[in-house]
Amino acid sequence: MSEARKLADRVARAKRVGARVPVKLLSIAGTVLDSVAAPITGAAITATLNGVTLATTTSAAGAYSFPAGFEASTTYTITCVLAGYTVEPDPLPQAVAAANITNGNFVLTAV
Repeated sequence: MSEARKLADRVARAKRVGARVPVKLLSIAGTVLDSVAAPITGAAITATLNGVTLATTTSAAGAYSFPAGFEASTTYTITCVLAGYTVEPDPLPQAVAAANITNGNFVLTAV
């Protein structure tokens, strides 16, 4: 039996008996660059799941991050907005599997 299957079985058993199963919380991070790979400062970034939205902005290096708080095995919608730019991809579906996400990247093009 695979390790993944063993873990799934343990979780299922724990749920049946009402045990609390620890939830692994992960982070999401990325960069926002323009079409020539220059960093974009001040872009608004949101992460949404089931109507709950977290927000941040990009740094002078074009970087953003949401600290650990994203439940593993869930897909969040990440969006990027900055007036005067179009965004690719928009939105960015980000599947948080079992490790922190470090490639939630966007490219902005001036309009």
